[in-house]
Amino acid sequence: MSYNWSFHSFDYGKLEHALAHSREKVVDAVVNEMRELDFKPDVIERYVRVGKRVVESGFAYDRRPSGDLKFIDQFVFELFHVCASEIDSQPESPEFLSPRVTAELPSYFQKQFFWSRPKPIPAADRDYIYLPFFHHAGRRLGQQVPSACEYIALELIETQALKDELEKFLASSEGEQLDALYPNTIRKDFLGPVLSALGKGKALLAKLS
Repeated sequence: MSYNWSFHSFDYGKLEHALAHSREKVVDAVVNEMRELDFKPDVIERYVRVGKRVVESGFAYDRRPSGDLKFIDQFVFELFHVCASEIDSQPESPEFLSPRVTAELPSYFQKQFFWSRPKPIPAADRDYIYLPFFHHAGRRLGQQVPSACEYIALELIETQALKDELEKFLASSEGEQLDALYPNTIRKDFLGPVLSALGKGKALLAKLS
C-alpha cells in the first residue's frame, strides 16, 4: 500500500471556524467509522475519551497527556476530510510525493559529531523554518517544532514562506543534487502544488497517507 504526501489548498479562516464549531462532528465521524470497522472496544473507548476532551476544549495539544497526542492527531487529520467542503479544500497534487524524497530535505536537528546525539539547530542558525517539517513528517496545530503527526497545515503567510524556502533550496547545490536524484519531482510535485494554492489565495495542507 502506498504511503505518500498529498497536497491540498484550503481557506485558513474557514479552518479556524471549523476548529471552533465542528469538533463534535469530527469526533463522531471518527468513532462511528471505527465502530463500523469493528475496532476493539477498548481502542474505541480511548478515542471516545480523548474525543470528549477535544469537543470540550478544542484540538490543542498543550498540557495534554502524552498518551493522548496520537489520538488528537487522528482527529485533526480526519477534520480535513470530514470538513473538506466547509474549509474549501481542493486537491493540488499532480502526483503524490514520496516521503523518501522529503526525508532528504533539511532537518531541524544537527549532530556535532557523527557519534553524538542530534540537537535542535538554534533558531538564529536555521536556514529553513518550514522545509524541516517535511523532513520530520509533520507539525502539529499550534506548534512550531516538528512532530511525526503526518500532517502540516500552513497559514497563508507560511505557505508563501514555504515557497520561498523551496526556491532557495532548489537553487542551492544540495537542492540541485536532490532534484537530479529525483528528476523534477520536487519542482513538479511539491513546489507545483504550493504555487497552485498561492495562485488561489489559499493556504496549503500536506498529508501523509
